[in-house]
Amino acid sequence: MVNLLKKIYSENTIIGIAIIALIVFFSQLIYPEKAKVLIEYLIPLFIIVVCLEILFMRENFKNMGNKLNVDFEYQAFNTGGEFDNYLANRFKAAKSVKVVHINSQTSNKRENRRYYEIMSDFVKAGNSFRRVFSDATNIDVYKWMKEDLLAYKNDKYFVHLLDKIKIHNIRTIGIMIIDEEEVCLGGGYVTSFQNPTISVKNKQIVKFFSDYFDYLKDNSINLKTDENLKIDILEQRIKSIESNKANSADAKSRSAD
Repeated sequence: MVNLLKKIYSENTIIGIAIIALIVFFSQLIYPEKAKVLIEYLIPLFIIVVCLEILFMRENFKNMGNKLNVDFEYQAFNTGGEFDNYLANRFKAAKSVKVVHINSQTSNKRENRRYYEIMSDFVKAGNSFRRVFSDATNIDVYKWMKEDLLAYKNDKYFVHLLDKIKIHNIRTIGIMIIDEEEVCLGGGYVTSFQNPTISVKNKQIVKFFSDYFDYLKDNSINLKTDENLKIDILEQRIKSIESNKANSADAKSRSAD
C-alpha cells in the first residue's frame, strides 16, 4: 500500500497542488465566491499531503533503523590472559567450538596456560570440540594431540590432521585494506565460501589487519623502491622452480624405465 502511494504521490504532485493553490489565491481578487469554494476543497487536500509526508517520513526512518541494526560486535584482547578470561565466560554458553591451527610454530610449553584448562572443562561438560592442525616438523604438536586424544577418547573431542593439502598450497584468505578505513577479506574467484568476499568498515578491525600487513611487509624482501628494482631475485626463483620441475620429470622418467 505504501509503495503504491509513493508511485502516485511524487514531487510533481506537490508542485501541481502548489500551483493550484497559487491560482486560487490570486483568483480571489477576480472571483472571490468561486475561490472560496475551491479553498474548501483545497484544505482537505493539504491535510492529505501533510499526512502522506508524515507517513513517508516514518517509513524512511524505519528503513534507516533497519540498515543501522546490524549484528556487529567487536572486542580486542591485549594479552593471552585477557582472551582466556573471555573464553572462560563465553564457553559457559557455547555448545560447539571449531579451532584451526595451521601454523605449527606453537610455544613448546603448555604449563600455566589457562586456555587448556578452559578447553578441558568445556569438553568434559559434554560439548563438541573440533581441531584442525597441520602436518608439521614440530614434534610437540604431535605429542599434544596424542595426549588430548587419549585424555578425551570418550568425549566429543575430534582432531583432524591436515595431510591432503600442504601448507604452501592452502587457499589463504586475501586481505585488501582501503584508505585505512575498510578491509576486504576473500578467497578469490573460486572458493567454497557462501560469500567469496566480504567488506568490513570498523576502525579497530582495519587496524588489526593493517598491523598484520605491516608485520608481513617488514619480514619481506623489498623488490622495488624509489631507487632500486630487484628483478634478478624473481628471475632466480623462476629458474629454481623450472629446474626443480625438470629434475622431478627426469626422476619420474627414469623410474618408469
